[in-house]
Amino acid sequence: MSKPASAPAAKPRVIRPLGPFECFQSALYQLDLYCGTIVTCRYAIPENLQGADRHDGLVGFWERAVAHTVLQHPLLQVGIIKRNSKKPAWVHLDRIDLTQLIEWRILDNPEKYEATSNIIRQEQTDTKFSGDATQPGWRMVVLQLDTEDLLEVMFVWNHTNLDGTGGKIFHETLLQSLNSVGNDSSLVLDNHSFKPNATIKTMPPPLTTVGEFSFTAGFTATILWKELKPPMFKKKLPPHTTRTPLSLTPLRTQSRTLSIDNETLKNVLSACREHKTTLTGLLHGISLVSLVNHLKDEPLTAIASATPLNVRRLIPSKPPAYPELEPSTAMANYVSRMEHEFDEVLVSKIRDQARSATTETERIAALEDLMWSVSTTVREEIQAKIDLGFKNELCGLMGVVGDYRGYMKDQLKHQRAGSWLVTNLGVIDGAKGTSSAEDWTIKRASFSLGANVIGPLFVVSPIAVKGGDLTIGVSWQDQVIDARIGEAAAADLGTWLRHLGSKA
Repeated sequence: MSKPASAPAAKPRVIRPLGPFECFQSALYQLDLYCGTIVTCRYAIPENLQGADRHDGLVGFWERAVAHTVLQHPLLQVGIIKRNSKKPAWVHLDRIDLTQLIEWRILDNPEKYEATSNIIRQEQTDTKFSGDATQPGWRMVVLQLDTEDLLEVMFVWNHTNLDGTGGKIFHETLLQSLNSVGNDSSLVLDNHSFKPNATIKTMPPPLTTVGEFSFTAGFTATILWKELKPPMFKKKLPPHTTRTPLSLTPLRTQSRTLSIDNETLKNVLSACREHKTTLTGLLHGISLVSLVNHLKDEPLTAIASATPLNVRRLIPSKPPAYPELEPSTAMANYVSRMEHEFDEVLVSKIRDQARSATTETERIAALEDLMWSVSTTVREEIQAKIDLGFKNELCGLMGVVGDYRGYMKDQLKHQRAGSWLVTNLGVIDGAKGTSSAEDWTIKRASFSLGANVIGPLFVVSPIAVKGGDLTIGVSWQDQVIDARIGEAAAADLGTWLRHLGSKA
C-alpha cells in the first residue's frame, strides 16, 4: 500500500527584510562569531503564589505574563528565513509555544545556588537557538530555590532581534505584566501557546530607515579610506596580549561577576559627579589603568576601547511613517558604537606611575589622578558624540555593505583592535508599576554577553536595580588569553570601586 503524499509546507509569510544592522548581527551569529546575550533579574514572588503546593499556579500565571509581554513587542514574535544568504527576512509565526521557550529549574541546595546560577548563565550565553523559521529568537530559564520565594529569570536572546537596552525593556515590561495580567480576562493560553500579532505596521523599522542621518564629505572620505586603503598604508601596531589574532574556536565564554552594594554605589556616583564624569567613563578609566598595569611587560603601544550608545533618544516618537513606534520602549536594535583611543604617551605615563608603586594601595594612589582624567575625557567624548545626533554616524552607512557574511570573513583576516568595551544598561526600576506589598518586584539584575570573536577582547557590563546593588559582568573568549588577566580585570574593578566608594 502506497503512503499518502505529504502535505506541502506552507510558504513563509515575510513581514520585512532584515535591516543592515540586523544583517550584521545575523552574520555574526550565522558564522559562529557571537552567540547569546542575557539580562537576568531576580523577582520576589507575591505571597498568593508562594509555596510548593502553588507551583503549578505560579507557572500558569507566569506564562500568561510572558505572553502578555511578548504580544507588546513584535520582534519577540517573529522567525527568520534565509539567514545564510545576503537577504534574510523576518517572517510570521503561526503560534508561540511557551513550553518550547521557558525552562524551569528547581534547585535544592542554597549553598551552591550562586555557583549553579553562574554556570547555567555561562552555558546559556554559548547555546545557539534552534528553528530560525519556526521559533522566535529568545528563550528563558527560570531558576527557583525550593526554600526561597524568589525567581532568577534569565532572558536570553539573539542580538539579531534586539540590543542590550531591549533586554532591559523586556524585564521592565514583564514586571508591569506580572502586576496587571491578573486583571486581563481576555488573555487565554491554549495549551501553553498563543497566536502572535506582529504585522508590518507594528514591527519597529530598521535604524537606517527611521534615523535622520547626515554626513559631511570629509567624514565619508575618511571612512572609505579607512576601509579601502591598501595594506601598505595601514598602521602596523606592535603585538599585544589584548590585540590577539582572531580565533574561531572555541566560541566559549569565560565570565566573572562582581557586586557593589548600594551605599558604596551612591558614593561612587557622587565622586563621578565631582569629577564631571559618569559610571561608564569611570569604568573605562579603571579598565585602562588596570590593563596597562597587568601588561607591564608587553611592548608599549596605544590601546583602544569602545562604548555602545543607545540612540532611542535620537529617534522621533511616533513619526508619520511609523505611527506605532515609541522608541523609548521599543525592543529593537537601536544602538550605535563609538571608539576611544589612548595613545602611547598616556600608556607610557600610566606604566611609569604603576611601576613606582610596591603595594596595591600605593598603586591606586599613584594612578588615581590619571584614572579620573581618562574617565572625564571618555565622558566628554561620549557627550560630544550624543550632541552630534545622527550627523556623521557610522551606523547610517551600514546599508552600503551588501553582504555581511563576506564582510565578517574579511574581518577574520585582521587582528582584534579593541581591548575592552563598556556596555552600561543603567538602572532598572524594580518596583515600577507596583501598588502594594503584594505586587511582584525585582531585587537584583545582571547583564551577560557571550564571547565576540571579532569584537573587543573584554566586555564590561554593568546594570543596577533602583535602590539596590550594582552588578558588573566581565566576559571574554575562552583560551584566547590567560584567564588570570580576565580575573584580574574583574578584581581590579571591584577594588577600585570599593576604594572610591569608601572615600565619600
